[in-house]
Amino acid sequence: VAVSHDNVLVAAAAQDGDCRVWTIRDGTPVAVLRGHGNGCNMVAFCPTCPYRLITTADDGFARVWDVREAALKRAHHVVGRRRDYLLLPKEESGVEDDGDA
Repeated sequence: VAVSHDNVLVAAAAQDGDCRVWTIRDGTPVAVLRGHGNGCNMVAFCPTCPYRLITTADDGFARVWDVREAALKRAHHVVGRRRDYLLLPKEESGVEDDGDA
């Protein structure tokens, strides 16, 4: 399990080879990252880029993911507003800050 450095996303690696990403605030599913042949055993967010995720697995590969791209591919399957998955800076998203972040 890993939390993005801006405390917006949480990601979990799974033995089925997938890595799942949710928002921390309300648990909204953001992305399911598929590509490892065997169990995904490590996940970490890039310290300089909060939407970049690195996974490793038993298949011997390390993969770098752009969570924004995966979220947009999946957005039509997820309930919610599209802007919830774009991960834009607050001033561009139109979402008001309620002061608890």
